[in-house]
Amino acid sequence: MDYSDESQHLEDADAHARAGRWLAAVQVYREVTERKPKDLLLRQKLAEALARAGQTAEAVSVLASIADRLARDGMLLRAITIGKLILEMDPSHTQTQQKVAELYARKHGVPPPPSFFPPRPPPPVPVEDTGESQEVSGVIELLEVAGDIVKDAAHEQSGEGHAELASVPHSPLFADLDEAAFLDVVKTLALRRAAQGKAVLVEGDAGTSMFIIVRGDVVIERARVGAPAQVLHTLGPGAFFGEMALLTHAPRMATVRAKNDVVLLELDEPRLRALMEKHPSMQGVMEGFHRRRMVANLSAVSPIFQAMEPAQRRELLEKFETVVTVPGQLLIEQWQTGDGLYLILRGRCDVTADEDGAAVNLPAMKEGEIFGEVSLIYDTPCTATVKAAGDGVVLRLRREDFRAAIPPNSAAMALIRKLGTERLKRFGMDAVLE
Repeated sequence: MDYSDESQHLEDADAHARAGRWLAAVQVYREVTERKPKDLLLRQKLAEALARAGQTAEAVSVLASIADRLARDGMLLRAITIGKLILEMDPSHTQTQQKVAELYARKHGVPPPPSFFPPRPPPPVPVEDTGESQEVSGVIELLEVAGDIVKDAAHEQSGEGHAELASVPHSPLFADLDEAAFLDVVKTLALRRAAQGKAVLVEGDAGTSMFIIVRGDVVIERARVGAPAQVLHTLGPGAFFGEMALLTHAPRMATVRAKNDVVLLELDEPRLRALMEKHPSMQGVMEGFHRRRMVANLSAVSPIFQAMEPAQRRELLEKFETVVTVPGQLLIEQWQTGDGLYLILRGRCDVTADEDGAAVNLPAMKEGEIFGEVSLIYDTPCTATVKAAGDGVVLRLRREDFRAAIPPNSAAMALIRKLGTERLKRFGMDAVLE
């Protein structure tokens, strides 16, 4: 039938779909898609109708064209995810991943090739239109996820939605990689889905994976004794999480829970290590990113880092060592010479001091606080004992690097002296200042 009114054309196609006449819907959706080849939502409807009609191979071909268009429009994260969905439908279909990697490489100066859309397959052999096959129910579930992603992309193209997904996310997984490394990363990522309310990561668990959010939102929360969990942050599409525990081997310091239904890409530690072994440049990329993340975190919680210029923060952080702590781990001991300046990145530390042979508990220290500075500034033994209260991460600047890294007349040193003096006075240890 020849339609002069495209809206009527679409209404008829949708009517066929609602009635379960999938072959008829395929025919009409195909015709209107040829008229509007850039309409991703129409292509998604065609893919779903093909799958429900039992023509999975053709549905995969249409999804591949969608992934190609998303990649060409700069939406590489969504294109990668569509490619993963295709692999779940057809494990032998690796062309889409290769195509996304080629497009990624061309973003670095090589002109893009002519637009790639798979050729239209030959018309299917007519079969009785009996509705949806029982064998394609799993494929339909995957297509529904793909449909949500395509809708997000369409909203973004219209000026709505999450603009941060309009480019490669600022993730160490995608930064400064050549085409071969990028393709290996894409192949390695695993597609994950979590329903609303489900915990993706659990506080206290070992850090074995990092995640990138493709669709939906997650909340980061910490448990509190006798009170509801404290919500620290909410992250949306394009954000990633879990890399700190993965790189430091420290337990998870917070729970990450799906605020709504989410679609994620996951990279676990064994695959990350294998990638870094195969592509040595990734080691530096990941370590550099880890440092930048720590600078951002410390800038938020540490007054010392807040007093520095960005370049000074980065330079100083290069000299710190990362120490992953376990409960009760001794960090500095009273009456002993301190081995460095410590800064608490994650977790808390217990503080005790010996007074007339009895251990006295002093106020615990939390994230962002420093200790060990008194011994370094005044060249005296430590005035208290500090132990890790639980699993955590502290940064240590060794004694021999302290003065070279923090000049005596710098704002950071002035702040360290001020904090140390206030602490000594608060704990009645003024004698050290004399």
